Amino acid sequence: MHELGKLFQEAGTEDDRQAKFEALLSKLTVANAKEMRRYVAGLPVESYEFKKFHYEWGKIGGKDAVMHGATTEKPDMSITLAGWASANPEAAMAWYDSLPKQGRGNYANQTHMMGGLLRGLADSSPKQGLEFYYKIKLAHPQMSGRMASVLTGSLVNSMGAEETAAWTESLPPGTLRAVARARVVWDLSQENLPAALAWVEGFAHEQDAGPGVEAMAKAYAQKDIFGSVTWLETLSPGSPKLKGLSAAYGYWGSLEPDSAAEYLNAQQPSKDRDFAVNGFISGLVNKDPETALSWAEEIQDKGLREAALVRAGIRFMQIDEQAAADWIDGAGLSKGSMQKILAVRERMQAQQAEGK
Repeated sequence: MHELGKLFQEAGTEDDRQAKFEALLSKLTVANAKEMRRYVAGLPVESYEFKKFHYEWGKIGGKDAVMHGATTEKPDMSITLAGWASANPEAAMAWYDSLPKQGRGNYANQTHMMGGLLRGLADSSPKQGLEFYYKIKLAHPQMSGRMASVLTGSLVNSMGAEETAAWTESLPPGTLRAVARARVVWDLSQENLPAALAWVEGFAHEQDAGPGVEAMAKAYAQKDIFGSVTWLETLSPGSPKLKGLSAAYGYWGSLEPDSAAEYLNAQQPSKDRDFAVNGFISGLVNKDPETALSWAEEIQDKGLREAALVRAGIRFMQIDEQAAADWIDGAGLSKGSMQKILAVRERMQAQQAEGK
């Protein structure tokens, strides 16, 4: 095993590395797992090898594999718990339920533990994963969005994007369906962009479609910014379309502000244009906050305009304190909005004083 571990660590090409890792992993047993772990312990937590090793260890090691993570610096408990739950969902669930409710025994962050168990249960059975998700939502509603993404990600990995997209259509309207659709969009658009666009078009008119349309706008914009915008323009009016426009123009404004500005200048005032400009400002503000402020003034909706002015004003203050202070006096902002921007100056001045 030591020889296999060294071969893995010294592998040159990515293909060779994967082959050596699979050879090492094929020798994994409950007895040698702790010793074998040292060959992956130094890898990034998000690396394939780190996650795969701990997942497989969890499958065969169960509670002992999970509890070993309580003694390590890296958050491997959630990964080993996922592996255990995929292989023996009843035992993993019973162990998790037996833990003290406050902090789950102080073994790890409760959200990570919960996410690991959910991932493993979904790998074992989409039905079991869905049932556990609803338990989480009932007991911890603030985690419902994050756990919806965990559940969907697990299903995408096990079933594929197209099958998971079909699964989302069986869900009732609400947070889970909205987040699940948005999560699937990314994977489906990489595999088959026309299919992803057609799928999103089919639900873009629905009340909870915002996250899905927004995700589609971003995914499409990464491939073709103008194509994303013109596709959004074909959608029915409503909140999902507005979210999508804001997202696409945010990407456009960050990469190609001149062409985005030219396209916006050719448009007549409308609600769609307001949200497009709002997104454009988000993309532009880090590069040119002063120009972003000028664009914010063009937004017709009062609330949206003031929110955009605050975002751009905060960035302006961070870059040029004196110019921003001169601007804010005549900006016509509400007292609350002015305070948000001035609070940035106060923090900056406090930090400067501490540094002296």
